[in-house]
Order: sequence, then C-alpha cells, then structure tokens
Amino acid sequence: MKVKVKANFRDRENDLRLRQTGEEFEVKRDRAEKLTRLGLVETLPDKAEEEKKG
Repeated sequence: MKVKVKANFRDRENDLRLRQTGEEFEVKRDRAEKLTRLGLVETLPDKAEEEKKG
C-alpha cells in the first residue's frame, strides 16, 4: 500500500530514517493504518483499484 507523508517523522521500522512531508513510500496495510491513525501519513489509492472504477 502506498502512503504519502503529511508531517516529518523518524521511521522506527526503517533505521530511524527521516520521512519528510510529501514523500511517498510503500508499506504493509496494517502499518499504513497505524501511521494514518497517528496523523503522519495519508493513504494513496492503489492503481488496481482506480482501474476497476473505470
């Protein structure tokens, strides 16, 4: 699942890498949900889902 950073944060699961606002990266669905709840990222629509919609 692809997410986009809303606020800078240190990624604990990736050697404390600094994730900066606007950066997009791939994470597993459960991690995306956790980061979204914390207000750090927003999820981006999957290309496969967009194609299904037409």
